Amino acid sequence: QEFAAKGKTIQRPGWRRLDSAYHAGLKNAPEPEERPEEKTLPELSEGQSLSVSNASVKEGKTSPPKHFTEDTLLSAMENAGKEDMPDTAERKGLGTPATRAGILEKLASTGFLERKKSKKTVQLMPSRDARSLITVLPEQLQSPLLTAEWEYRLGEIERGELSPEEFLSGIYAMLRELAATYQVVKGTEYLFSPPREAVGRC
Repeated sequence: QEFAAKGKTIQRPGWRRLDSAYHAGLKNAPEPEERPEEKTLPELSEGQSLSVSNASVKEGKTSPPKHFTEDTLLSAMENAGKEDMPDTAERKGLGTPATRAGILEKLASTGFLERKKSKKTVQLMPSRDARSLITVLPEQLQSPLLTAEWEYRLGEIERGELSPEEFLSGIYAMLRELAATYQVVKGTEYLFSPPREAVGRC
């Protein structure tokens, strides 16, 4: 079996040397508690053999991730895809601080986002149509990387390095390719809410 251990080994104490000296100078100073995420590892070398001192089985239950609230979703939008976005991206995440709340309001007003009060918090839940849209939407259009790429292109237009026509032609080409290569998901006629019954011409 393969096992993994995570921990930290301090190579150079840096500012921790001052911190230790400060605590050592205090009378009756409590011992700093070792945080679980900062477990120290002994000095290890490649190819070293280690013996297992003890083992135990722990039984537990997993819980589903919590639903988003207004604050947690705005934070998630700010950090969406950051680790995958190139360093050259002028702006990372989805939207800007000024537009993110507006995006959520638009999703709510168009019926893709529902607010449900649970105890003291208001949870944001995707509607049935929102889940259906994610099911049928090409993955490329769901990725924050597309936002990063378009932001980069808009920056090039601002600097005069790219014409708006070239940018739009790139979007047209992408849409044509998606329309030509898209594989229709079976059973989509049952995914979306039925349209409202027509009562006459407007």
